[in-house]
Amino acid sequence: MPSALPPSPNRARRWPLVAAAALLGALTACANAPAGGLASAGAGEPPPTIVCESHESCPTGQVCVFDGAEGHCAPPCTLTGACAEDGGEAGAPAASAVRADGAPCAAPTDCGGGACLGAGQGYPDGYCTTTDCETVGDCHGARARCLRLTEALTICVASCATDADCRVGYACQPVDGGGYCAPVAAAPPAATPSEPATPSAPPAPGTEPPPAPATEAPPPAPPTAPPVGPTTTFTEFCDGVEVTPDAYGAGWDAYTVEVAVPSGAHSAQILAGAAAGFGGFDALSGERLRIDFTREYPRVNFIIPEGPTVNAVGLPHRPEVPAESIAGRFALRFVAREAPFCPVVVAKTGPGSRVDVKVVLAPGGGVPDAATAAQDAALQAVLRGAADIYHLAGISLNVVRYQNLGPAERQRFAIIRDETDVPALFRTSTPPGESVDDVLTLNLFVVQQILLGEGNVLGISGGIPGPAGVHGFGTSGVVMTAAVVADPEIGSQTLAHEMGHFLGLFHTTEVDAVMADDLTDTPECPADAWRRPDLPCPDFPNLMFPYAHPGAQVTAQQVQMLHMSPLVE
Repeated sequence: MPSALPPSPNRARRWPLVAAAALLGALTACANAPAGGLASAGAGEPPPTIVCESHESCPTGQVCVFDGAEGHCAPPCTLTGACAEDGGEAGAPAASAVRADGAPCAAPTDCGGGACLGAGQGYPDGYCTTTDCETVGDCHGARARCLRLTEALTICVASCATDADCRVGYACQPVDGGGYCAPVAAAPPAATPSEPATPSAPPAPGTEPPPAPATEAPPPAPPTAPPVGPTTTFTEFCDGVEVTPDAYGAGWDAYTVEVAVPSGAHSAQILAGAAAGFGGFDALSGERLRIDFTREYPRVNFIIPEGPTVNAVGLPHRPEVPAESIAGRFALRFVAREAPFCPVVVAKTGPGSRVDVKVVLAPGGGVPDAATAAQDAALQAVLRGAADIYHLAGISLNVVRYQNLGPAERQRFAIIRDETDVPALFRTSTPPGESVDDVLTLNLFVVQQILLGEGNVLGISGGIPGPAGVHGFGTSGVVMTAAVVADPEIGSQTLAHEMGHFLGLFHTTEVDAVMADDLTDTPECPADAWRRPDLPCPDFPNLMFPYAHPGAQVTAQQVQMLHMSPLVE
């Protein structure tokens, strides 16, 4: 964030708050209702509208929103779309005819997956599931995971970190990388003929299956269940907003909001943004951790695009910061020209081992079509090379989908010629599905050329780190060009480098040779290295050296920072 922000040309006008809709689905826009419309007033009349001229004239937790010439007090619109519509109550859950995997059930029709493990099989109050899953995308519910019981049987279960995550009658059964909610009763028998759609139940923890009849061979032991991975949660914070007008110049106000990171979190991101004019993060103050982003390098997200923007702060922000220090309540202060979205805390319980990638293509000029991308030798060589680099960090890359840009977007973005085109391209992003795993997908755009500044740019990241779990914003992805597809060695390094930025890594040395990342095990260039060819840069072999090159080394602290990203599942 720059130390002095530019003045606002429209200081006297406040646009209505606009936010993006659900994190776990397509992101759409909503506008704040008049004051009082975002909370239930019971059977009586709604509270009167409070007319205002500035944020200071509004009650605590509200901001002054202008619709034309007149302003009124209203709560900030929420990032996850809990905006009132048609006078409805904010945040009211939508009615659902089906239930998530792991939820109680009485019949298969209760469940989104169409299968119910009954009480007679050892599942108290029933247990919704989806059979024959291949990936988590086949499951139903934000906490669902696909669990392999035998070579021929997979079902979807509710994931957990501790017993407290499970309902009564269930305990968190550990598997590699996480756990799932399993019944604490004795092992259930196989499904009866009267329940043909219901799969055999997994064994309860600490029990053994009943012996097979003497005429049958004993069944083989089931294989070890695949890793479930860390649990990730999204929590919004919309209350107790304090506003300091013009904190960074005319029109640039500072907002302070109390946020919380749950206990047991391994790492977290704090997301904040605005419909336009988001300035950046200022400070984070808690009982055990205080960060002044205006003085400490790395500063967060230098690129501040116009239009809807969400930026991210990663916690811990340095390897030496212990994970237990990030839990608790914090006062988050950030700067915006327009009234901001509610901050969201994305917290996960473990380091993870996989990054899901959605590849969006602008076909032509060396960029393959989505229909043939999986067989395109050049693109696949780049993806494999990047995967090899991340394998060194204990992270696998998983392409979940190839997709073409639409005709209009392809015409505009196939060759990027203006800096405003980059955030506009990222705003076309959408998640591949509605589950938590789906939204925790990195958007990779491949275009034909990026012509910015004095030459070709090979790749750009939307943020350092990029915001995890949100799509459709000016910071929601990374982009690379056909030039790197044509050269697998440089292409692999470029892709891995830009993904490194999005996952939270800064350059080992910035091009001015003055600033460098905060990691103690990455070397830095001498101050005169850019002007004196006889001074070699010791960080040249590192993945995060600022210029394109074949280097792919990652240090132990860089690996540690990568695993903190919520995108590493």
